[in-house]
Amino acid sequence: MIDIEQIQQVQRRFTERLPGLKMYSYSARLSKLNVPSLELRSLHIDLIIIVFSLVDVKFDDVFHLSTVATT
Repeated sequence: MIDIEQIQQVQRRFTERLPGLKMYSYSARLSKLNVPSLELRSLHIDLIIIVFSLVDVKFDDVFHLSTVATT
């Protein structure tokens, strides 16, 4: 399993290299980019998993598979 700190470090380095963002803190860079933190995204996923396990919802009732044409 990949360590969350390693993933976050990659995101930190990437956002630091974007033009005009190096001087900001990590949280400020995420805010300026309108990107939620890794922790918040993880909490969202956990909440989705909890809701889907508590409510009898079928995958097909919520999600619709679409085909993507490749050229």
